[in-house]
Amino acid sequence: MKKIAIVSCYFQHNYGSMLQAYATQMALDKLGYENETIDISGFNGEIKKAKMLYFAKASLTSDILLSKLGMAKTVLMRKISKNELALNSHIRTEKFGAFSKKYFRLPRV
Repeated sequence: MKKIAIVSCYFQHNYGSMLQAYATQMALDKLGYENETIDISGFNGEIKKAKMLYFAKASLTSDILLSKLGMAKTVLMRKISKNELALNSHIRTEKFGAFSKKYFRLPRV
């Protein structure tokens, strides 16, 4: 039987993305397919650059910029403040990493 590779946005710190990636892995397990999730964390910088470029271009032609202002404010607050939001954000990031390491079968490099 061939091995299946899963390429997913599990690395996004979003509960929906994480659970969807994990559910895909578990569904393939139940179907009897050997599988592993591809670790694409090495591309995070390129993904962020592509997203920034997309949003920069889109903001010139639509109201996407207004819809993202709240998110941008939250990200900025996390970066510059040492308040409860920043602390909780750091804890959340650690928990996502721990879940990923524990539950995803990533190829050993």
